[in-house]
Amino acid sequence: MNSNIIPFNELPDSVRESLLWDMELDYDGYESSKADTIYGILFSGNCSATNDLIINNYYKALSPKSLLDTMDVVRTTARNTQDRISELECRIVFGSARRT
Repeated sequence: MNSNIIPFNELPDSVRESLLWDMELDYDGYESSKADTIYGILFSGNCSATNDLIINNYYKALSPKSLLDTMDVVRTTARNTQDRISELECRIVFGSARRT
């Protein structure tokens, strides 16, 4: 993917997180987990030079279709979550699973 179009760091966190899970990131399984590594990259800015290279190479090789597919999955998940939250809010407020 041409990273000049949309830099990796400008993608929404949820899209970046999904892509990071697909990458073969460098982490020490004894001292941390892949989840810790991804969290550090997303929210703490902790990205080793090795992982920075992995991310850059992965993102450059990513096809626009693959990125769009990932965005679609994230969007669908967010919509499903939003719908479920709305249903639960209705149950709390109105004692019913139906939206008004």
